Amino acid sequence: MTPVKAIELLQLYLSGEGEIDPQDFQQAIQFGVEALERIQELRGFKTLIGAASSLPGRSLPSEVT
Repeated sequence: MTPVKAIELLQLYLSGEGEIDPQDFQQAIQFGVEALERIQELRGFKTLIGAASSLPGRSLPSEVT
C-alpha cells in the first residue's frame, strides 16, 4: 500500500462516506502506526542531518516500493 492510498482510506473512513474493505482498512491503520513510530524515532535525533544519515530512504514496512 502506498502512503497516498493509506491516507485516502483513513480519510474516507473518517468522513463516513463509503465502504472500505476491512483488510485494506487494517493495512491503512498499520501504515499509520508505522508512520507514527517513524516520527517518534526521528525525534530522537538532534539534527536533520543525523536523521538523514541514519535512515537514508528507508521505507516503512507496509510501504510498497
